[in-house]
Amino acid sequence: MLSVFGDESHDERCERVFTVGILFGFSETWAILESKWRVRNGTVPFHANNCDSDKGDFAPGEEEDPNQKHKDNKALYKDNTILLAESGLLGFASNVDLQAQAKYLPSLHIDSPSLHYS
Repeated sequence: MLSVFGDESHDERCERVFTVGILFGFSETWAILESKWRVRNGTVPFHANNCDSDKGDFAPGEEEDPNQKHKDNKALYKDNTILLAESGLLGFASNVDLQAQAKYLPSLHIDSPSLHYS
């Protein structure tokens, strides 16, 4: 059986870019990736934006060196990227330049990211 997981993302005000990405593959492939993912990430949910910017679960703790935490976060991001690339899953992403859309297709004005799903 094929399984598909997707995610959407946009800038803070939904003014510049809106992106939707999916990964899909066979259940066995997902199981292998999940096992490796849990070894590398533990129980902390990986959020790329937080990891990349040292925020949320990836912010340095009171006893941690911020420079070392930043290096560790970059290594985690790299390792997770490699895990996905070598997993055998297939991926697809689509991006919308919201500023260009507003300029050249004003009749498609979208007030909310959720409207992109219609």
